[in-house]
Amino acid sequence: MMEDNKQLAQRIDGAIQSASQEVTNLRSELSATSRRLADLGACNPAGLENNQQNHHHHLHVLLREEVAQLQEEVHLLRQMKDMLSKDLEDSHGGCSADTLSAAELKVQLGEKEQELERAKEALQAMKGDRKRLKAEKADLVNQMQQLYTTLESREEQLRDFIRNYDQHRKESEDAVKALAKEKDMLEREKWDLRRQSKEATEQASVLRSQIDMKENRIKELEAELTMAKQSLATLTKDVPKRHSLAMPSEPVVNGSQEWVMQADLPLTAAIRQSQQTLYHSHPADRQAALRISPCHSRQPSIISDASAADGDRSSTPSDINSPRHRTHSLCNSMEDLEDQKRKKKKEKMSLGSLSRVFARGKSQRKSLDPGLFDDSDSLSSQNHPSLSDGEEQLERLQQAELTRSKPMSLWKAVTVQAWLEVVMAMPMYMRACSENVKSGKVLLGLTDEDLELGLGINSPMHRRKLRLAIEDYREAENGRG
Repeated sequence: MMEDNKQLAQRIDGAIQSASQEVTNLRSELSATSRRLADLGACNPAGLENNQQNHHHHLHVLLREEVAQLQEEVHLLRQMKDMLSKDLEDSHGGCSADTLSAAELKVQLGEKEQELERAKEALQAMKGDRKRLKAEKADLVNQMQQLYTTLESREEQLRDFIRNYDQHRKESEDAVKALAKEKDMLEREKWDLRRQSKEATEQASVLRSQIDMKENRIKELEAELTMAKQSLATLTKDVPKRHSLAMPSEPVVNGSQEWVMQADLPLTAAIRQSQQTLYHSHPADRQAALRISPCHSRQPSIISDASAADGDRSSTPSDINSPRHRTHSLCNSMEDLEDQKRKKKKEKMSLGSLSRVFARGKSQRKSLDPGLFDDSDSLSSQNHPSLSDGEEQLERLQQAELTRSKPMSLWKAVTVQAWLEVVMAMPMYMRACSENVKSGKVLLGLTDEDLELGLGINSPMHRRKLRLAIEDYREAENGRG
């Protein structure tokens, strides 16, 4: 009996130790599995990690429940061991006093066997759970491997996507840079075209202004040409009259004074040229040029006496426009008038001074030829009628003769008016001249603006004509000085 109890106690101790060892092994395997799951979870992405953690947590809960059951069974076995140990001690201590009957021992043995069977069943259940956990562990490892392969494939796809995205981004950046360069080039071309168009516009405006200036100049030249044609027509009309005056005659003498021109008078280059032409001709031509008649003509351009006497020479444009030439035309007109008076009255006595000639001419001016007083300037013939008083004619002629021998700076107001009317053929400006110009010195100082405002000369041709004449006198005075 005692031996049976000892054997039972040993079996129970072996079962308890084996159960404890299995529990320890299960704990170690559980901890190892937990570590591996933790390592795998650290390597996995966040999305997959949550699923794995949930699955692992469920497995961990199951293992903990099984371990708790095993611990309870081990605790029961230990309690049974303690009870058996106490019974054994009691049996050793009081074997003789309290001897158990065989029936009680059999009952206890049957109970212990039942408990042992339950412990064996519990161990078998624990072994089955262990096998099931190993199978689940293997399945979990397979799932983890599949997850690893899936993650690797997804990672490769993600890398390919990132690579393609970077490539497309670089291509788009290059395209944007190319478009920016093309835009800058187009902007530069646009500004170049604008600048070229602006320069072309400015050049066109400059050319237009030049064309306008040339057109104005052409108009002025046409006006000058018209005046020259009028002068030429007048010259062609007066040619037959000039041929009748080609005979030599003696100069008119007033007392002891003779109207002879000197070579050192303050005349311009054109006047000096006409003087040289006159003085280098024949003496008969000089005497014919010095004849003075009581009449004047306002024509701006008439051929000289020397050219009329020769019959085959004509005056140059500078001689025609010079004051000397106008004075010669004045003398020619006076000679024609004197010849007509001689024929009508058949006088045999020679004429004396200018005063005697004009005193006689006062009664004979109605018989003068109207063609002698024609003016090439239409404005002159419209605005200024011929003088009606012989004394005024005489005074004007005398003042006009003074302009030939006196510098312009020494002229008086009357001399300036006579020069403007007789020599320059501009009687329409005499009123403004008498109001604003009091001497020849003032006339020399006038500018183009003063001529327009002071004398009222609005025609550019008349201003140019008067300006050239004033400049000629100024240059002559400067050369003489």
